[in-house]
Amino acid sequence: MKTPPLPLALLLLLALAACKTDINEINKIMNRDNMPDMSGETMKMWYTDSARLKYHVTTPRYDKYDREDKKYEEFPRGLHVISYDTAGLEVGTLASKYARRVENQNLWEIRDSVVVTNAEGNKLETQLLFWDMDKDWIYAPQPVRLTAGAHIRVGHAGCESAPPRPVALGRGGDFRALLRLVFQLEAAGDLAEEGVV
Repeated sequence: MKTPPLPLALLLLLALAACKTDINEINKIMNRDNMPDMSGETMKMWYTDSARLKYHVTTPRYDKYDREDKKYEEFPRGLHVISYDTAGLEVGTLASKYARRVENQNLWEIRDSVVVTNAEGNKLETQLLFWDMDKDWIYAPQPVRLTAGAHIRVGHAGCESAPPRPVALGRGGDFRALLRLVFQLEAAGDLAEEGVV
């Protein structure tokens, strides 16, 4: 048997030396505690109630964590929601680059380029919005901008709907409740007039 040439032997030795296994890195990657229980890419979801379409949700990525200490849905690359009334007409949309819903609290955290629009074209824009569906309450701790027709109103310190109700409303509100709360903010007069376009 011939001995392999020296360059080939050096190449094999170098290749073996370059392959190292760090068990800690492998354990981090394979740790199920950090992985979602359900995940999907480029998803379209339809939510119905009594055979009527309520929402159409599209998202580039959906993750669901369903553990005792961690029960939430996450939309790490954003979502777009279209809401429909009982007649099947569109009542509004919501879009953001990130969203998360904590299941046992029925609380939404929606952030990064949040835009809520109703059927009339009125629009709320902010970077962070919390929505408690059970208490029928929204809170935006960062500046908000409400556009209604030619009028623009701004809340530089954010805004909040009426104080949260002390008693939960059962299974929780729906998207129409969010639209109602958002556009009640404008009627409440908590926002400064920025101008007319």
